[in-house]
Amino acid sequence: MSTGRRLRAVLVVALLAFPTASGGAERPPPAGEPRPGPGQGTPDALRGACYLTFAERRECVADTTERECRQNCDALLCDSYAWLDRLPCWNWGYGG
Repeated sequence: MSTGRRLRAVLVVALLAFPTASGGAERPPPAGEPRPGPGQGTPDALRGACYLTFAERRECVADTTERECRQNCDALLCDSYAWLDRLPCWNWGYGG
């Protein structure tokens, strides 16, 4: 093997060994994995209804994650909270 071929082979191996810089561009998710929807940080985060209880009053915040619900309760100093995954808020009474 001549010196030129050896040099070329070493150069090719060296280039393949180091990953190339992506230039800040993100890779798209692999095929088959769900993409996050609007307002979702990760596809694994379930969204649902967050019921905040203040004394005897209850309010619902729709389309939140459990973490966001807990943070809202802490920030608003509510007495308790209940988070129901994959459900909308029920604000229109119970009939009767």
